Parts: sequence; C-alpha cells; structure tokens
Amino acid sequence: MKISSIWDNKGESYDRYTVIFENIDRELELNHCLSVSSDPDSIQGYSNFSYGLAGDHLGERVTFEALLEDIQKHIGRRINGGY
Repeated sequence: MKISSIWDNKGESYDRYTVIFENIDRELELNHCLSVSSDPDSIQGYSNFSYGLAGDHLGERVTFEALLEDIQKHIGRRINGGY
C-alpha cells in the first residue's frame, strides 16, 4: 500500500492521525485509510483500517517524517501485515 497523504487533527479526536492510501475502492469510491491515536501501540491506543477521503476535515496535512518514530514504525507494521 502506498501512502498518498497523512493528516493530523492535533488531538481533536482519539484517532488523531489519518493515513490515506493511493488505492481506491472502486465500489465505494473512497480511499483506504488507517486511523491511529497518538500512542497506537498502547493497550488504550487506537489503530484501525477504514475508508475515507483526504481533506481539511481530517486536520492539517503532515509528512511521514514529521511523525514520531513510534508512529512511523506502527504504520509500517500495519501496512506490511502486522497486527
């Protein structure tokens, strides 16, 4: 899965970060996405695949490099089939 964009809502919701992927579900006409909390590996963390559209409603667009290393690693594991 190739990342199209990453969004940060600065903690306005529990799923702070949204990773939008380039692949589109043709039936739903939505992108696959991964939403994660600030500490997705915590027992109280959040990490879930779903569908959505990129845009300002998700917060501010950020680069992968701007994310904390723990979040970068978590996203990498999820993309590559890890839990």
